[in-house]
Order: sequence, then C-alpha cells, then structure tokens
Amino acid sequence: MAFPLTYGADVLIDTHTHVVGNDTAAFPRRAASLPNGSWWDDHDCTVEHFASLVTESDVDGVVLVQAAGVYGDDNTYLATAAEHDRDRFVGSCIVDPANADAADRLAKWTNRTGISGVRLFHIPRPAVSWLASPTGDRVVDAAAALGVSVAVCCMAGDLIDVSHQLARRPEVAFALDHCGFADFSDGAPFTNAQPLWDLTKYRNLHVKITPTLVRLAGVDPVELVETIVDRFGGSRVLWGSDWPQHREVDAAGRLLSYANQVALIQSWFSGVAERDRIAIAGANALRLWPTAWPHLRAEEASP
Repeated sequence: MAFPLTYGADVLIDTHTHVVGNDTAAFPRRAASLPNGSWWDDHDCTVEHFASLVTESDVDGVVLVQAAGVYGDDNTYLATAAEHDRDRFVGSCIVDPANADAADRLAKWTNRTGISGVRLFHIPRPAVSWLASPTGDRVVDAAAALGVSVAVCCMAGDLIDVSHQLARRPEVAFALDHCGFADFSDGAPFTNAQPLWDLTKYRNLHVKITPTLVRLAGVDPVELVETIVDRFGGSRVLWGSDWPQHREVDAAGRLLSYANQVALIQSWFSGVAERDRIAIAGANALRLWPTAWPHLRAEEASP
C-alpha cells in the first residue's frame, strides 16, 4: 500500500525510471554494443509495457529519466513516452552542456508536453569536468529561467562540484541521483559518506534513494535509509525504482515484478516517522515537479 497523504489520497511517485523503444529506425540508439548485452535488451522496456506495469501497481506518478546509455542527449523517445500518459508521466531530459546552444536545446525539449526537468549526466567523468564551470552554469541558468528541476548524476568524487551549483542557484530544486553514489560501505554512521553529508546545508538539494544505491552500499537498507532521512530531513528525500535498469530478486533469485520492487523499496522506510514517509512517498515529488500529475493535484485540492 502507498502511504496516505493528509488529504486522504494514496500518492506514490517513482522518481527514477527508464524506457526504451523497440523501433530503432524512428528512435536510433547511440549505445555501443556490449559483449554481454545491455539491460534494455533483456526486458521489454517500451513505454507501453511500462505503463501497463504502473497500472498494475500502487504507483500514481512516474518520472521518466532519459536513458543516457541508450540515447545520449537525443530525447525524442523520452518526449514521445512522456506524452503517452500525460496524467502519470513526466520526463527529465539530457542536453550536452558542451554544445554552445545547450540552453536553446533545453528550451526545445521542455516545450514538449511532459518534459519538465533536465538531468546533468556526468558519468563517466569527462576529461574536463564541467559541473562547476561556466559550461555547467549555462545549463543550470537555463533550467532556472524555464522553471524546471535539475537532476545530477555523478560519482562521489564530483559532489564538491555539485555544491558549486547548489550555492549559486539556491532557488533551483536539485535532485541527486542515487545519492551521488556516496560511499556507504563502512556501515553506520557512514562516515565515508562525508562528501554527501557536507551537502546537507543546501536546502535546495534533494537525494534519491534507489535499489542501485542500496545494492552498491551492501548494508542494511533500513539503517541506511534512516540515516539519510535523519541527515537530510524527510522533506528532501525521494525514492526511485531505477526500473528496468536495476531489478531486485526474491529469496529464490527470481526477478521481482515492478509492483513488488516498489513494495520492497517502501519497506525500507519502515523505521521512518509517518510524516516523513508521507513526504517521501509522493509529496516531495509533487513539489519538485509542480506542473506534473494534475489528477493528483486535483485530489490534493479537494476537502
């Protein structure tokens, strides 16, 4: 079950998913062939299939995150997918900051129905880092002008550069994918994650907890979640399934369905205060993507 919000609706919003189309002529893939295949080759990743899985789950809204490994900064399929279900889906696109017209490209994509966020994708780390440079500034400033949220996907070594953007644009809402892959391997109180904890002072930063993060950490997920929520506060934590790039398994080693993966993630928040669970389940996402999920907002406004 989703966590009920104060107005009585069960709202659950998955802030990190991916979709990939089967029509490679209409939506060319830019990924190199991998010797052992790729996650998009192993499962049906189309928006049509994913929409059916969402319907079968308790999830009310979804952020479709541009699959950089498949399409790079060509957001054509993302835009098409977001328009597939305007009530439930919203897209977070990618633009190449190195392009002189990056700001114009962002305006182009966010003018498409359903795209209201940009993802600063910094993995693998480029030879010349642009996160804390005029190149990165240009994209963040464009996002600020357009009123869209900014997600950052980077490794722990780049978190100091993220602080540059957080400090210079405090009015912009930032979401850190997978908690910036901070090092939680040492266990509670997770002192190795200090570069992440250093960012808690920036009130415009929100962090995403995903199965990808938990698997890499290799620690008790409930303890990890409680620590992250304690550090950032419930109002600045999001959750995402990373479906279908990352799929959890049951005790028998069978891949979980989407609905069961969502239920597993929710169980990680069992030790968190109810008020914070409510915020993390969906209320925070409603705030970060203010133009998305109109049917949920209609419920929010009702008595």
